[in-house]
Amino acid sequence: MLHEQIRLLEEHIQQLTINKKSEYLGEIAGKLRLLVYERGNNIPLLLSLMDEFQIASKIKVEGNLDTIPIDVLPLTHPFPGDEITLREYLNMVAFWRDVHKKTIVYTHNDFIKIGSQQDGAAHIDSKLDEHFAFSKSTGKWMENITQHEGVFLRIAAKVISYANKFFAELKAQNKV
Repeated sequence: MLHEQIRLLEEHIQQLTINKKSEYLGEIAGKLRLLVYERGNNIPLLLSLMDEFQIASKIKVEGNLDTIPIDVLPLTHPFPGDEITLREYLNMVAFWRDVHKKTIVYTHNDFIKIGSQQDGAAHIDSKLDEHFAFSKSTGKWMENITQHEGVFLRIAAKVISYANKFFAELKAQNKV
């Protein structure tokens, strides 16, 4: 079942990036929620399997934190080169915005939650989150990909990397 969900996530990414079908963004948000969002009553497939098999796969943090204001970063925020679990990654800063001298911060988990509620495959929430809506209007990430779509693509790529590492560790431990 997990393999199938990861395959579908990869197909949705392809529809968004290669075939330029932006309506697949909601499908990506929905798959991310199914795989890794664990607040409320939601039991995420990937994280629950990692727990069941006691495999806390770690991946190195990549990127440049220079673009994140220092007052936005928690003291425990990992730095490039650090190895972190998927849960740690999900609690890292995905998007922030300064509004009237107040910084609004969204973690990867927040972005998945709001994205799946506002644009998701399962339903569309009529209550609009203004800062999430703002993220939709903030320029280009790469050619034909908005910043907003780019956040989801980064999260999805990381979730796929964690899933692949989990599959490899399962196989190495002969648990498959």
